[in-house]
Amino acid sequence: MMETYVRARIDTDLKDAATAVLKDCGLTVSAAFRIFLSEVVATKAMPIEIKAHTPNARLRAAIEEADALAAGKPDHFNSVESMMESLKVGKKTTIESQDQGESSEGGASSGD
Repeated sequence: MMETYVRARIDTDLKDAATAVLKDCGLTVSAAFRIFLSEVVATKAMPIEIKAHTPNARLRAAIEEADALAAGKPDHFNSVESMMESLKVGKKTTIESQDQGESSEGGASSGD
């Protein structure tokens, strides 16, 4: 069997720590890497579980807010006054409903 060399850039501290652990197991870094690659070939998969990052509640809320904004459902106000009025009434007001209210209140007409 023909051999080849594999080079990888690895943090020095990580390599040293891994070398110490593997030495306690009776392995070299090269032997551990051969075992790893053999498992990849045998299982046609990563021999370790790799998990995706799960966002915390604060990040999930920010993602939901961004999705709502992207979908055209803004949750903000045209003015401080409209926000304060919404707080008094205890309901949310969106820009769309605020715009409708302004047009029905007899705002300035463009023909004057």
